[in-house]
Amino acid sequence: MTGFVVMKFQIEPLHQFEMKVGPTITDDDRLFLVWPTTLCHVINKDSPLYEYTASSLLSAQFEIICLLEGIVESTGMTAQAKTSYLPCEILWGHRFRKLVTYQRSNGSYQIDYNLFNSTYAVKTPHCSAMEHYAQNCS
Repeated sequence: MTGFVVMKFQIEPLHQFEMKVGPTITDDDRLFLVWPTTLCHVINKDSPLYEYTASSLLSAQFEIICLLEGIVESTGMTAQAKTSYLPCEILWGHRFRKLVTYQRSNGSYQIDYNLFNSTYAVKTPHCSAMEHYAQNCS
């Protein structure tokens, strides 16, 4: 995040937050990637995204940097993938389409890579997670 205010009239040019991610809502940080996996970040009070609404996200100034690191089992070599996301690239209220389907006819799984970046809209409040939890917990 840029422009993080530390004290009155003092701006820290770079501030980093750790965002917990995983294949589910658990704290498990180990993955077995035999096919496409969707990673999730739960937006709760510990999340740096907790106070953003759908509209405030559009004008926010930050960058989410993702780093995935692992070991290639057959060689023991380290593999690393990096990417980043700006607020304008975040789709509010969207989910990824299911890529993996089970074929009962022959007992196999099929992966449709044509759907790799495909999403669909789901009903999602436009308020922040903070506002949503406050409304539903009181």
